[in-house]
Amino acid sequence: MFFLLGPCMVYGWLISALLIWALIPGLTYLSSLVIAACITPTDPILAQAVVGGKFADKHVPTHIRHMLSAESGSNDGAAFPFLYIALYLTLDRSPGHAVGEWFYITWVYEILLGIIIGTLLGWTARKTMQFSERKKLIDRQSFVAQYVSLAILSIGICTLLGSDDLLAAFACGCAFAWDGHFNKATEDAVFSNVIDLLFNCACFIYIGAIIPFHSWSDASIHVSAKTVI
Repeated sequence: MFFLLGPCMVYGWLISALLIWALIPGLTYLSSLVIAACITPTDPILAQAVVGGKFADKHVPTHIRHMLSAESGSNDGAAFPFLYIALYLTLDRSPGHAVGEWFYITWVYEILLGIIIGTLLGWTARKTMQFSERKKLIDRQSFVAQYVSLAILSIGICTLLGSDDLLAAFACGCAFAWDGHFNKATEDAVFSNVIDLLFNCACFIYIGAIIPFHSWSDASIHVSAKTVI
């Protein structure tokens, strides 16, 4: 996980920026780094075909599937530092001030705070669910539904605070299922997998639908909306 989210993402970010810089005339390498940070994380929909399903269960070792699941869940939030260091260096004339803001705003407030909030939510929810199950206060259907409600809660709180909602949701899920109790209780239910795939597809369709292709025309970098489409 360290190498996948660290050196591998850094190399992918830098190499993607080089390709973008070479393919789009007039674009600076710093601007290419901003664009590359958006495409560096791997596609979770493609990863889903490898980590889940009958084919994956039969042909892909368990530890590799778990590692890919963890990486695909955290790499979107882990790309925040790459995006914001390029943005700060682009918008701020002082490199020292830009790096300082990148550290205490991006790393401390957005990433670290998001992870802490997500972990606390997931740990609290896990203890509450286990207590409720021991006391017969919750049924199986409601137990499975927490998969969705926790994701919405963690993303909503971090969005209001302005911290990293993606890493918060990932940390919340890790803390909630840390001891394996949730996985054992819902191993016969396919609801969580269906919701996961549905949300992923819906998210990418929505993002593609709202992209303003008509505003991409920029003669200074020789890009037009017709070329993009």
